[in-house]
Amino acid sequence: MTTDQPKTSRKLRVVDVLRFVFVLALPFSLFLIAGRWNWWQAWVYILVSMLASLISRQLVIKKHPDLLFERAKFTSHEGVPSWDRYLVYLVVYLPMLILIVAALDLRYGWSEKGSLAAHLIGLIMILIGSALASWAFYTNQFFSSITRIQKDRGHYVIDQGPYALMRHPGYAGGFISMIALPIFTGSVWAWIPCAMGMIAILLRTYLEDRFLQKELPGYSDYAGRVKFRIIPGIW
Repeated sequence: MTTDQPKTSRKLRVVDVLRFVFVLALPFSLFLIAGRWNWWQAWVYILVSMLASLISRQLVIKKHPDLLFERAKFTSHEGVPSWDRYLVYLVVYLPMLILIVAALDLRYGWSEKGSLAAHLIGLIMILIGSALASWAFYTNQFFSSITRIQKDRGHYVIDQGPYALMRHPGYAGGFISMIALPIFTGSVWAWIPCAMGMIAILLRTYLEDRFLQKELPGYSDYAGRVKFRIIPGIW
């Protein structure tokens, strides 16, 4: 073990503690913003998100134990493109902004109450998006939280599982879940941060794909075989 490893491990423990505190604080903050506790969409979304995160993390720990270590280092990695040091925060935090706007909408009654059918369609989309992102997370041992070529981990092209259908299934899952949030919450105003998030995901997908074609051996051939980035048949 090098002298840097204990320091890095301590930093990762701090990150895990902060993440745990944030996961606990987010539900309470949403209900405080909404001014009520009986917001069932928020309870369901929080439950689905926590279960998806917990189950996928436990599966990944068994299959790729070093992947969580890789993801926890986030933007502290070297070799990260300058554009991703900014885009990553938009992709990560804009879904939370969608929920905050939806909570404000609920509190002040900006939008008319949505139908149960619309809520259920949104929920189904969230489940599909979460399942697709979790499948990509489990399949790809290089599923980092940041764009970089992981030479230290023997990075190579993954073309199995959902990666046989599209080149960026993780982003596809996030894209579906993001579109689902305004539908599920019934907030018209939530479409504003949602549109911002959709643009951020599409832009990051485009830039990351271009980066990988240039820097990762074999990726250009893979892109020739699997034509679509996140929307099969379209893009």
